[in-house]
Amino acid sequence: MPGQLSALSDLLILDISYNPLSLRIPLAYTSLTHLVAFDGRYTWLCVPNDSAFLNWVASVPNWQSPGLCHTISGHVTRPGGVVANVVISDGYVHSTSTDITGAYTLLDLPPASYNLTATSPGRYFLPVALTANVSNADLTGQDFHEAFAISGLVTLAGKPLANAAVSDGSGHSVITGPDGAYTLAFLPPGDYLITVNLPGLRFAPPSVQVSISSTSISGVDFYALFTLFMAQITRP
Repeated sequence: MPGQLSALSDLLILDISYNPLSLRIPLAYTSLTHLVAFDGRYTWLCVPNDSAFLNWVASVPNWQSPGLCHTISGHVTRPGGVVANVVISDGYVHSTSTDITGAYTLLDLPPASYNLTATSPGRYFLPVALTANVSNADLTGQDFHEAFAISGLVTLAGKPLANAAVSDGSGHSVITGPDGAYTLAFLPPGDYLITVNLPGLRFAPPSVQVSISSTSISGVDFYALFTLFMAQITRP
């Protein structure tokens, strides 16, 4: 929000509604001593929780804006440690990154419902999305945890096999792509039994037991075998 407006001490009406503005309203706006109307609705602005500023807001006869500025904070962890440089976004205009302790804080948030996500190239985090409802207080403990992936190839006669269903025995499944590759992602640490299914085919190995502790697992490959059907024909 442009702080230069604070130099217009004779300004009477300031309407910035429906603008894609964010962050806190500048404290310097208290110099607008003649202001009689302010409309900051439908923006991502928030009111600084500053006593002098709040006294000035109370002096403006017609004040319409979002509520007080708040924060959302939390940590991003992994088995046995933390994760730095993870980008935390709120689904709108605010984002930040975790520090070396895995901590983050999203600043200057007006009251709203936010859809938090954590992203870092080549990594996965749970929950995939986290709903954070900011009303009249700061939110803490909005944490994410690193998750992992199991990946591999499914082939038939040495060629990629598409449209095969790969499952992990814990409710997750994916379909192989045209290149025969699959990735079961967003898996917490644990034990998984990987199987492949495509009608008319058997697969070797029939299943693979995979244990995830603190890293993703690749190279869990399968190859397809034709299923032979035998029938007996009898003459009438």
